[in-house]
Amino acid sequence: EVGSSCHVHSSLWDAMTDRSLMPSDDGHGLSDTFRWYLGGLLATAADFAEVKTKAKTNPDVARWLVALRKEADACLSKPLLKHELPDGKRLLSISREATNRMHLLGLMYQLDGDPKYRDRAWRELENVAGFPDWNTAHFLDTAEMTHACAIGYDWFFNIWDADQKKTIRDAIVRLGIKPGLSVYRSKGGGWSKAVHNWNQVCNGGLTLGALAIADEEPELCKELIGRAIDSVGLALAEYPPDGGYKEGPGYWGYGTTFQAYMIAGLESAFGTDMGLADSPSFDKTGWFPLQMTGPNSRFFNFADADERGRAPTCLAWLGRRFHEPYFIAAATRDARPEPLNVLWAPA
Repeated sequence: EVGSSCHVHSSLWDAMTDRSLMPSDDGHGLSDTFRWYLGGLLATAADFAEVKTKAKTNPDVARWLVALRKEADACLSKPLLKHELPDGKRLLSISREATNRMHLLGLMYQLDGDPKYRDRAWRELENVAGFPDWNTAHFLDTAEMTHACAIGYDWFFNIWDADQKKTIRDAIVRLGIKPGLSVYRSKGGGWSKAVHNWNQVCNGGLTLGALAIADEEPELCKELIGRAIDSVGLALAEYPPDGGYKEGPGYWGYGTTFQAYMIAGLESAFGTDMGLADSPSFDKTGWFPLQMTGPNSRFFNFADADERGRAPTCLAWLGRRFHEPYFIAAATRDARPEPLNVLWAPA
């Protein structure tokens, strides 16, 4: 209750040694274990707090935040999304807009604490949770909507009441995880046996959904995460010998961005990515779009890539994950203002 002055102390101990797991080994700051205990999906409380520092030291982050705040404010008056397939086949544009709105509203609420962002996020989540389906016939749509709801569930977790959490959680299970498990369990395996971007997008989106609600649905989520890790290895095996991508630079951005979401989600939730980032040549793959870009800033558009493109969000993540300044520089130069670019940008 507001004004009650009630608060809870939380600590983490090793039951075998009766040793606190909170401090770092050198006695200064928080240990990695405790950071994961306090962690969030893709971003922790510390990551959001760091954005405020970045805004003072990194002019790109400061500029992006101005644009993102305007975009989030504009989102407040937009019509709620509708369950419609503009081309008769795909819900994908709706799923992507839902994801964009959750990233925007979540970031701004974490930074400003303004209830207008929280209230609009709930309206968005309640709305898509009421959709009859997330279009499993074109499963990319399902995976991206699962991603959107996972972020909405996690980044506002301490704000939602029990009924709100149940509404979002039930939608993730009914419309995302259970249809996904049906694909994994099927005889042919569908996209789970593919080696292209569908594998990474579907596994990545579903994994975020499972990570968000694993404490409430442990058996379903344990199965899904295990199957997703096994499945995505098929796509990761395509990066050798030098980090290239057979589908061209356009789909490289799509597939690799969802691969980054999956790895970052596992790391933020479990403190480990189960070895996915150590897959052969994955540390080199950030060079691929750079080498595919000519002096006129256009892609060598083989496969079905467009010749015009920007550095996707994953390039900033790859630079941070593999300590490669060239990836970070390219991501900063070409990046659009996006919430995860702000979170993954250097200080």
